Amino acid sequence: IQHYGLSLARDPREMLFALYEGNLLAADQALQLLQLLSPNEPIDCDQLSQYFEDQSRFSVFQLTDAMLNNQQDKAQHILSQLKSEGVAMPIILWSLFKELAVLLQLKTAQNKREPLQGLWSKLRIWDKRKPIYQNALNRLELNHVETLLAGASAIELKLKQQGIEDWTGLSHISLLFDAKAHAKLAHITLD
Repeated sequence: IQHYGLSLARDPREMLFALYEGNLLAADQALQLLQLLSPNEPIDCDQLSQYFEDQSRFSVFQLTDAMLNNQQDKAQHILSQLKSEGVAMPIILWSLFKELAVLLQLKTAQNKREPLQGLWSKLRIWDKRKPIYQNALNRLELNHVETLLAGASAIELKLKQQGIEDWTGLSHISLLFDAKAHAKLAHITLD
């Protein structure tokens, strides 16, 4: 932004960050275009939304990390982008099942008051990722994790038996990573 001599207030700056997260090449091109369109004038959110669409790029791993961290807005945004990019649902489900299986083992051990130290290395969770899991362990109960696994299984079954990609169901599962939302939404089944 400084390199191109642009004047962006905080909100348009944040909007630009969100639109191009993980896609620096597209961000650079957008900034070049903004320099051409508004070289000496402040740029507001309305102009940004008029000129650009969401070009952020994410991986399924970023999705599951956002879910585990209970970053609901980010998880929903990533899920929407993965869908628009045509990421295959089996890949998303694979990543989700992997993380839920690890979370289930950790939560089960925690409930039995077993030390997690040995389990961290057994499950190959490196130090950088421990806080992500610890965050989820502190927030979710064992029955929450089991409900999440059951919901993911239902989505997988629907995909394999009926060929239906249930993006709404994945969005619902993402919400259930929030214990408060879980208390109010877990009873809802999506058919």
